[in-house]
Parts: sequence; C-alpha cells; structure tokens
Amino acid sequence: NKEIKALGIEADDLRTSQYNIYKNRNYGDEMQKEYYVVTNTLTVTVNDITKVGAVIDASTKAGANSINSIDFSVKDESKYYQQALKNAMTSAKGKATTIMSTFGKKPSIPYSVSESNYYGGVVRANYSMDMAVSKEAVSTPIEAGDLTITANITVQYDY
Repeated sequence: NKEIKALGIEADDLRTSQYNIYKNRNYGDEMQKEYYVVTNTLTVTVNDITKVGAVIDASTKAGANSINSIDFSVKDESKYYQQALKNAMTSAKGKATTIMSTFGKKPSIPYSVSESNYYGGVVRANYSMDMAVSKEAVSTPIEAGDLTITANITVQYDY
C-alpha cells in the first residue's frame, strides 16, 4: 500500500476486495506436506490515467504477482449518460420527422418513450498478467482508448 500511496493515490481509493486463505497439500513428495495459500486482492481506483502503469509497476515491485481486470470509466458517468439520452431523443425525432413527412405529418410529443438496457460506459481489460520481476523490467504502458457511453431508446409517436 505505501508504494501505491507514494504515487499520490489516496487511502479512500484503496479497497481490499477479496481475501482467501486455504490449506493445500503437496502430493508429489513422499511426505505429504501441508501448506497454506493466501490471496489478497486490492482494488485501486486511479483517477489520473497517466499513473495506471506506474501503479502496476509499484505493485509488482512491492510483491504483487497478479494484476486482474483493469477497467476504464468516467467519474461522473450520469452527466454523460443524460447527454446521450438527449442525443438519442433528438435522433429519434429527426428520423420520425423524415419518415412522417412522406405522409404529410409531423411528430408531436411522443406517447411512449422507453429506455433499453443500459450497461454503463466501462471499458474492461479482462485479463490476468502473471508478473515476473527482473532487473531489466520496464514501465508498463497502459492505453485506455476511447470510452463510449450509449443510450438506447424506443420512441413512439401518434400519426
């Protein structure tokens, strides 16, 4: 934790999301040695995308041997989703206007608007990296790419 905090990550952005301990046995030896396996999963929220690679590097340097599920999202997703809904309504009205104009009609206030399933604007890099630390280790490059927030609606107008 201290290596990650040294990069400017706040304590509120660190969370233990999973902790497992279980007994295992090595059956390959003559003496069946029992041992325990412990996994401690720490979820880190990084608000500055330029620090993601450095957080991964600091984690592996501190002993982490597995990095899982890097997700990219926006902080105030609701604001962007509300804009996507407005854009979807504008698009729907434009299409309805074009279609209805062939019959000499114009759309007025819709009598029905429904929102389709919404899954959020998260880009997931669902993979596991087993980390090997070497003297030649280089920094981990992370590219987020584009994040798309989509709103799907169904609009019905009287004709």
